[in-house]
Amino acid sequence: MKNHEPLIGSEIFKKLSSVNVINSILGDNTNTWNIQELKGGNLNQVDVIKSEKGSVCVKQSLPYLRILGPDSKMPLDRILYENHAIKSHSLYTPNLIPNIFYFNSSLYLMVMEYFEDYLELRKLLHTAKTCDFLAKDIGHYLAHTIFLSSDLSLKPKERRLEAAKMAGNWGMYKWMEELSYTDPYIKQPRNSWNSPYLDKIAHEFRNDGVLKINVSILKEKYMSDHACLVHGDFHTDSILVGKNDIKIIDFEHAFYGPFGYDFGHLYGHLLLNYFSLKEYKNTEFTENNFDVWILKTIYETWQYFVNNFNLLWETRRTGEAYSVKLFENSENKKFSNTAKEIIIQRTLENAIGFTGIEMVRRILTVGQVNDLERITSPEKRSRSEILCLKLGRNLIINFKEFKNISQFIDMAQNLFHEEIL
Repeated sequence: MKNHEPLIGSEIFKKLSSVNVINSILGDNTNTWNIQELKGGNLNQVDVIKSEKGSVCVKQSLPYLRILGPDSKMPLDRILYENHAIKSHSLYTPNLIPNIFYFNSSLYLMVMEYFEDYLELRKLLHTAKTCDFLAKDIGHYLAHTIFLSSDLSLKPKERRLEAAKMAGNWGMYKWMEELSYTDPYIKQPRNSWNSPYLDKIAHEFRNDGVLKINVSILKEKYMSDHACLVHGDFHTDSILVGKNDIKIIDFEHAFYGPFGYDFGHLYGHLLLNYFSLKEYKNTEFTENNFDVWILKTIYETWQYFVNNFNLLWETRRTGEAYSVKLFENSENKKFSNTAKEIIIQRTLENAIGFTGIEMVRRILTVGQVNDLERITSPEKRSRSEILCLKLGRNLIINFKEFKNISQFIDMAQNLFHEEIL
């Protein structure tokens, strides 16, 4: 639908008024319905409909990227793949995924659960408030979605059919490939950075052969490793935090990709926030030791992931990869644990490499994050950005050298305390 435009206001009411499940939530009198657009998204039209009885969230695909304008064509059918990804992940972690009440493929429209009392993790981070259950919930989510959508748990035919259902999300996949693995390392008109302060390092990155080789290694993993169903854009705006739990949203980038890919996006954004504290001076952050909490969250998320993965290895390993029957006798039992540790180590290496990719991408091309942009002085902001780029480069080049999560955190912490001359 080349000239497709999303429904607005009364058009949405007219369409949804005949949907029984929506009426059961909002009531059947549309005169009592109120609609309000949620601001901040680049890819979608998102509205909330409220009544005295309840509320829902209405999400529609836009045919372009808001930050680049109507000429930046985006695939409308991404919402079809988001719908499937949400349903799949809800099988693995049902309490962390929104319920879908209505889906219309011809209108590229989805109606889902609205989490009124939840706040985006990025916004929470900007208040210097910590969250005790964040690491536990994320570790649970990533372990279950990685393990249960892979050949470790699914039968070969089932896993391949699931991957095939997501293969058509090519437009979003290609868009991410360009932004993350190509644009920051070439001259690209849409690139944007904090000029003139980052001009020198941007030039260095475009001419760094060693960096480009390792970016290409990670790009090949991104393109060729179809191991599990990943969220695809798992950053701090995709996590909603409530009083007792989190919810995961925005699955339009979902695809079958490498173990550890979603970790890279999450850790990249947590570290962008971490390094912003270098220049974003605020007593709330220093009094709460907020920088320490961010690193602690990174560490604990990984530990919860490993603990959950260990449990799933013993209880849900029903696939043909590393099948139980290969290791069922007592003599081979220890080799089962060795195999598991190899997978966990590979996941860590991928996570670290993709963290570096995301940190560089968010500074040298479109889609900068307000963790850094809240530093109003461009010169001061560049000091944090340069540290992020240095860390990103180190992670990309050395991702196979890290033996544990502590080495990764130590590198970030040591660089945080480095002075920029």
